[in-house]
Amino acid sequence: MLGELDSSRAILGIVAGIPAAVALVVALGVRRKTPALVLLAGSLVVAGITVLGVWAIFQQPTQQAVGSPNTSPGAGAPPPPLSFSCTPSGTQLQETAAGIAFQKTCLAAPAGQAFTIEFDNKDAGTPHNIQILSADPNRDPSAQSLFTGDLVTGPRTVTYDVPSLPAGRYYFHCNVHPQQMFGGFVVAGS
Repeated sequence: MLGELDSSRAILGIVAGIPAAVALVVALGVRRKTPALVLLAGSLVVAGITVLGVWAIFQQPTQQAVGSPNTSPGAGAPPPPLSFSCTPSGTQLQETAAGIAFQKTCLAAPAGQAFTIEFDNKDAGTPHNIQILSADPNRDPSAQSLFTGDLVTGPRTVTYDVPSLPAGRYYFHCNVHPQQMFGGFVVAGS
């Protein structure tokens, strides 16, 4: 039951219910024939509703599953698995942002070599960037940032200089739109 209290309607119901419960106890108390046990039970109900209302208002929001470019947040669908199907083909990578989505959802670079990413942001007036992380931060809270490119407001193209990375599977996303713009990043022998 408490897990469902994070919706705004439940919080509003609890907050509105507090004055109604207080009014009920006061109304019962005004009648002189009301037994003390009924007044005590009413007071406990008011106290319980008050505690739940305060808890619901001050609780931390829960994190939602991350959506993908093709699913809207809150749709209930789990994010698609990351693609690691690409292989390195040199040290000059390219990525394009258009329609608040990356054109490629898998990037690859050679292990142990610095590389560049030519980043073309086609979204007019919208800032994007590329950040490379050790893992998906939505699934692994200890994911570490390995590279963060400067924000680029489109339309504009920049080239990021990225230091060498050891072989492995990594994750990349846009810091501004991490739920819509993300992908797998492969670092492997060339």
